[in-house]
Amino acid sequence: MEDRFDTLNENQKNEVMNFLQITGTEDINNAIHYMEMSNYDVGNAVNLYFQNQERGGDFNFGSSTRQGPIGNQLPRSNNNNANNQIQDPLEQIVKEYKRHLDRKGQQEDSGITGMLKKTFRATMNGARNIWNSVMPIMIRGETPGGEEFRLSLRKQFPDLETYNFQNGTFEENMQKADESQLPLLVYFHIEGNNASSQLIKQILSNQQIKTYVNKSFHILGLNGRSDQAKSLLQYVQSSSYPCFACFKKTLFDKTELLNLIVITTENSSTDYYLEQIKTAKQNFYMLLSEDDKVKNALKNRQEQRRQQRENFINEHIFGIPPPPPQLTPDQLAAQRAQIEEDRMLRQAQEEAFKEAERQAELQLRQKQEEEQRKKAEEQRKKQAEEERKQQIEIKRANLPEEPAKSHPDAFTIAFRIPDGSRVMRRFLKNQKIQYLFDFIDCKDDLEFESEERKFDLVQTFPALSLLEHINKSINEVFPDSVQEIIIVKEL
Repeated sequence: MEDRFDTLNENQKNEVMNFLQITGTEDINNAIHYMEMSNYDVGNAVNLYFQNQERGGDFNFGSSTRQGPIGNQLPRSNNNNANNQIQDPLEQIVKEYKRHLDRKGQQEDSGITGMLKKTFRATMNGARNIWNSVMPIMIRGETPGGEEFRLSLRKQFPDLETYNFQNGTFEENMQKADESQLPLLVYFHIEGNNASSQLIKQILSNQQIKTYVNKSFHILGLNGRSDQAKSLLQYVQSSSYPCFACFKKTLFDKTELLNLIVITTENSSTDYYLEQIKTAKQNFYMLLSEDDKVKNALKNRQEQRRQQRENFINEHIFGIPPPPPQLTPDQLAAQRAQIEEDRMLRQAQEEAFKEAERQAELQLRQKQEEEQRKKAEEQRKKQAEEERKQQIEIKRANLPEEPAKSHPDAFTIAFRIPDGSRVMRRFLKNQKIQYLFDFIDCKDDLEFESEERKFDLVQTFPALSLLEHINKSINEVFPDSVQEIIIVKEL
């Protein structure tokens, strides 16, 4: 197939080459279409090209379906570098953001109609704000938001001094937070789910958390069973209540959930929740800085194209050479200020990343220390159990046999166990009190609350502690008796 460029006359070819050189584009077919729309007036063609680029449009007049010796490359270059096909991710986001702004702008009417609509909306918003501030919720008849939560919280905790919770719906507060460039922190309240009322009250009244949240967030509270909370189930499931959820609006006006902090009795430390809230703030400002990069890149691109078009018109239409790239003192000061701002922003981001890494390392170290402590405790218990078994075997081997009931020196003892039962055992009067303790210690079926199994053998009347006479004989302690009731008392 014959290429379109070869069908042009020499004058037209020169004009097309001039167009390519001025605009910096390399698409032959696009260049020919711009020239045809401008009746081969290179000035009008370039002006049309830059206007289209400012609108974010990238016209492609069938170049991908055309084949020939020239293709999409300039005739002066045969280089087919694959890297030219790789698009900068930031540039792609900038283009998408530009298209979003264009679509958003097209939805706004211009002229008198647009002014009337904007005036009407402003009037209605003002009236609604007055209505919301004066009329009670149930009279207003709208879906309750922050007001409903604040009323119910005041009923549950009348004297609670808590965060600066805002009135209004989630959508209203999301818009206010976005306009103030603050993260929206939503507290979803419910009783008896994952946390106790005492823990919730402790977190909501903590002075450190309260000061930090009021300073760093736009804060909203919602009842977990309210219609407003149910409308946000796509972000936060009800099984996570009570919890904090941090939200942000994206460049494309979409609501995004950044962090979810679930309040549970497993984490009862207020310091834990304060650190989680600080992390949510750091995530918000890191994303906000990324948004600013996109906005600044779009602003710079629009300014660059405006300057290119202005230079072209001055040079090719009015014959005015382009001015040298010279900055005014104000521009130099602004440039230095921007460099310093960028440096401080990078420093803040690096500090935020380091803090996040430090917290992660701290949590990992605490987890490892806890695991080591548990292992050491288990080893200690295991060793103590082994030692106790050895001692019991020695005591059991050294324990004298029980004498016959008819033995003249037999002494009968009824041991009363803490569970109310009794154990009978005969000893000889000349045997040591120590054997009584060894006998009870060797009874594996006797359960004690303490692992050490420390106990005393006592007599209630008259009051007597056998632990104080452990080295005496039974006859020395009970000279006029042949039987006694002894109580096993755990120490």
